[in-house]
Amino acid sequence: MSAQKGGKTMTTAVPVKISYARILVPTDFSDISNKALDYAKAIGKRDQSQILLAHVFAPVSPIAPAEAGWFDEEAALERLNQQLEDIGFELRSEGLSARAISLSGSVQQEILSAADRERADLIVLGANLKSGWEHLILGSDAEAVYRQAKPPVLVVGPQAQPIGIRAWQPKTVVCAIDLTPESAPIAAYAHNLAEEYQARFILFHVADPTLVESEQKRADFEDAFQKLMGTTPIPREAWRLPITWAALDAAIVHQAEEINADLIVMGATSSTVMKRHFLHGTSSRVIHAAPCPVLIVHR
Repeated sequence: MSAQKGGKTMTTAVPVKISYARILVPTDFSDISNKALDYAKAIGKRDQSQILLAHVFAPVSPIAPAEAGWFDEEAALERLNQQLEDIGFELRSEGLSARAISLSGSVQQEILSAADRERADLIVLGANLKSGWEHLILGSDAEAVYRQAKPPVLVVGPQAQPIGIRAWQPKTVVCAIDLTPESAPIAAYAHNLAEEYQARFILFHVADPTLVESEQKRADFEDAFQKLMGTTPIPREAWRLPITWAALDAAIVHQAEEINADLIVMGATSSTVMKRHFLHGTSSRVIHAAPCPVLIVHR
């Protein structure tokens, strides 16, 4: 997902139009992947995007147990490739530009490489993030992708409402920021996205009840934000700051539910493997509980 204005990034100028020429959609053919694909289709139809449907085949490990010896890897890959091509054919029959991409190797590495190679503007993926020991053992490829990908990532979590066959026309966009100048580009991007869809825009900051935040901090953020927005007037409702809540993720989800948000926009930092395994960040917990998709925009 990128601002289409002479190739400039969102940190150098306020984009006049946000569009998605190439949407990468990783799939494992699960229900959550299919729900994410429906969102990608709705966006693609609006922007006349090319849908890049990607599946990563994980080869059998050479140190796999002996029981795996009967597994016909070549036949399995052929079946998956055919399934991928069938979905691509269905997308084209619906009038979409679509291409199937079959990959082999590490899921997160292959998806990230494909996003770079295909110059994807947006990644749309389904994420049923695991918790506890299951997450410790299996990890989360989805989380690794949205934390490390260069383009923004629209993550459709398990609680997000399915879009079905209707066009996606978000009416309310919520942007959660930490009130630092570095988060201003995320807020500006979310505002322009709301403008693109003619949606209500609400910007809010979740304040830590144990800290007293200075007026200077907010002033620095507003200054950075206004420099990005130029002369564009910002609705006063956008400055719905602060909201005090003990748990940041609970506050964001509560706010989204309260105003019936169609999209949450927030930032996420890159994370090490150990951090992903032992401690979910705020964005992960929001994705798991949010009633709508979450757009992750990197700083």
